[in-house]
Amino acid sequence: MKVFGDSGWFLAIHNKRDIHHEEALRILQKIIEKKIQVYTSDYVVDESVTLALARTKSHDTAEALGEGILRSRYVKLLKISEDNFWDAWEFFKEHKHKFYSFTDCTTFILMHEYKIDRAFTYDDHFKREGFRVNFE
Repeated sequence: MKVFGDSGWFLAIHNKRDIHHEEALRILQKIIEKKIQVYTSDYVVDESVTLALARTKSHDTAEALGEGILRSRYVKLLKISEDNFWDAWEFFKEHKHKFYSFTDCTTFILMHEYKIDRAFTYDDHFKREGFRVNFE
């Protein structure tokens, strides 16, 4: 099973006050037990660290989150190529009525490219694009 880790899930793992914290930890436990490969992107790491810094006002917290993602043996980092960037830009423009973030658009492009059909996320945009979320 290949899955994509989104920023909301990463943030929920590291924030005990997040309403999804317990569920995020249960998902993480299943990943460890089943040795599931989680993919994420450089853009999602950027978004996750930036959101952690903005929400907590703590550089140490944001850095710990980034290190947790980047150093995890269960997470494979995918990088947005120039082609991915332009494909995501076109997707962003074509779906303006859905109010997707540009980072989400890059994620959708990568998920299609790498044939990943499931995301660990709390963002309903993924379902709208036909992806499965968490362990539903």
